[in-house]
Amino acid sequence: MSEEERVKVTDRRSFTADGDAREDAPRAEAEESAGTAAQPVEADRSPLSFYDIIFSFYQQALASLGLLRAHGEPGSEGSPPPVSLEAAQYMVDVLGVLQEKTKNNLTADEDRFLANVLFELRMAYVHVLKSAARANE
Repeated sequence: MSEEERVKVTDRRSFTADGDAREDAPRAEAEESAGTAAQPVEADRSPLSFYDIIFSFYQQALASLGLLRAHGEPGSEGSPPPVSLEAAQYMVDVLGVLQEKTKNNLTADEDRFLANVLFELRMAYVHVLKSAARANE
């Protein structure tokens, strides 16, 4: 075999066959950058609340019903937003399960907020469903 045909093999494993760390193992770029990337990031936001979780599902359901468009979403110049009744129904179902599973464990304000969100979403769903039926007539 000529000098040009030889292949150089470099052992990049970090551990020996016994599972001990190798001192001479080359560090991968990901490992080297992990030291800085793994540092905790100071967040300027408050902890996530029950209201934030419910509001997130609320917004997703409204967007699925075509009643809310994300800022900068393509086609926002005048065309109606896309409607996914299945996705909206799923969000309403998730909130219904949360209401059932958190029964008697919420404050009065949290309970009222969740009940109001569910009522609004269910009414909006029926409205969109009826509007779609009228448009198909």
